[in-house]
Amino acid sequence: MEVIILGSGTFIPVPERCSPSILVRSEETCLLLDIGPGTLRQIARLGLSFTMIDYVCLSHFHPDHTADLIHLLFTLKNIDPMFKKQITVLGPSGTKEFLRSLQYAYRGYINLPPKLLRIDELGKKSRRDCKDLTIISYPVRHVSESIGFRIIDNKSGKSIAYSGDTGICEDLVELCRDVDLAILECSFPEEYLTKWDIDTHLSPSDAGKIAQEAHAKSLLLTHLYPECLKVDILERCKRYYKNNILIAKDFMKIKI
Repeated sequence: MEVIILGSGTFIPVPERCSPSILVRSEETCLLLDIGPGTLRQIARLGLSFTMIDYVCLSHFHPDHTADLIHLLFTLKNIDPMFKKQITVLGPSGTKEFLRSLQYAYRGYINLPPKLLRIDELGKKSRRDCKDLTIISYPVRHVSESIGFRIIDNKSGKSIAYSGDTGICEDLVELCRDVDLAILECSFPEEYLTKWDIDTHLSPSDAGKIAQEAHAKSLLLTHLYPECLKVDILERCKRYYKNNILIAKDFMKIKI
């Protein structure tokens, strides 16, 4: 599998970090983990086409993780009518109603027939076979619908965990258990979380603790707010996690 970071930032606009989105490609499958604003442009900047996407996996419905879904649906509706490929949106409970609300707001401009768009709602622990990949959802601690994704390459046996937005929780440890790469959000330094009593995001130390307890082979930190970028993220994470740590940057590519 190949992992490409399209957006390593948050909803706060900064020049070097787009909003959250990660492209995962295997031999047969291409999927997006979240689709924040600017995702399709990031794909184009890599010289790739959005038409390669098979699955869009939504971790939750916050705009910084979903806004370019509007762009994608509008584009699919208006490109060459000979384009017949179906894209599947995999998301948590409530995804169908979320899409209906967007379609109502845009008055038909993003309505697509079933031959082009399939919507599949995942439970808190659901499994889907997606060509040569298996996707398993886990509940995480952020908002009521939030889920993380574990992605397994059925040919190589390699695995990726993606947390979406989350605080510390036992299901997050299970999501990351023994994976080859754990992709964890790393929003704020611990002193910020403590000051504002936030338990729905992770600090660098929290991410290190989760990865260490889960025995993840490698750790990639993303969803970086400006406050977190002001501290030594690597040093804080290394206090608890002793294996390979990467700090995400837009357009970073990782082979699994």
